[in-house]
Amino acid sequence: MNMKFTVGSNADNDLVINEPTVSGHHLDLVIDDEQVYHLTDVGSTNGTFINSRRVKTSTFIEEDILELGGHQVNTQEFFTKIKALYQQQKTDYSKEYQHTLSQFKDYQEEKDKINKRPITPIVIRTLPIIGSIVVVMLFSDYLPQWLSTSLTSIGLTLAIVVGYFASSPKKNQDKHDKLRLAYEDVLVCPKCKYKMITNSYTYWQGKKSCNNDRCDAIFKK
Repeated sequence: MNMKFTVGSNADNDLVINEPTVSGHHLDLVIDDEQVYHLTDVGSTNGTFINSRRVKTSTFIEEDILELGGHQVNTQEFFTKIKALYQQQKTDYSKEYQHTLSQFKDYQEEKDKINKRPITPIVIRTLPIIGSIVVVMLFSDYLPQWLSTSLTSIGLTLAIVVGYFASSPKKNQDKHDKLRLAYEDVLVCPKCKYKMITNSYTYWQGKKSCNNDRCDAIFKK
């Protein structure tokens, strides 16, 4: 949706430039869905100039030199204020939200990889137990009772020791912390920057608006 802002020296403009050569209502500025800036001089007394060329209508970028009458506008300040006004009025963030969801999917996949328990440590952990049981079963008639008991105990002990070194909860937690740090400032509401990372990807897939009560961002129409 296009948004229009008025620029001039009168106090009722969206952007007030209080300079003698700036008309009360000097120009209209329209920002389209592609973030292109279009300005239209609305009959100012002293004219509108972009890069020293007088214009009636024109597109406008931050690198251009804008003059209203004899006043050269501080372009950086001008764009900062206009962008702030645009953010305040904009409510449809469906396009930006789809990009955020794409990043959230990447985050969820990385998180699932960390949570997924690898099969190798499990196999390694169970092999000593299985091996000792097989040996005892096959040779029970030939082994003294104390040796059978010892083999079983050794198998259990090896399984516990191998399992202790194979699994590392602290290492996994460190991975989770690093992953969260990498994404927590990325997975935010496109408008108010409300943090989304506390909920799952599936949860946000179904959301139509921001969870922040003070934010009017709409994610899905």
